[in-house]
Amino acid sequence: MTDIVRAYALKPLPALPPTQRWRCDGGCGETLPGVDQIERGSETSPEGDVISSTKMAVWRSACCGQRLFIFDHATGSSTDWSD
Repeated sequence: MTDIVRAYALKPLPALPPTQRWRCDGGCGETLPGVDQIERGSETSPEGDVISSTKMAVWRSACCGQRLFIFDHATGSSTDWSD
């Protein structure tokens, strides 16, 4: 059987002002965004072969693959960012 893979478009990153930085939700500190592929679902045959798979590209921290948030050094506040 032929594998069919469907993918969803990656949400664009916002442009951050000079006082804001990307931070890792895993506690690594400042990081750069990286792209990871997560599986949203798949269909398998009775033999266990993958028939189709649905994947989604998401932004994660380049350091350890955790979620990202935005930290503002001017205000000391953080903002959740979800993709």
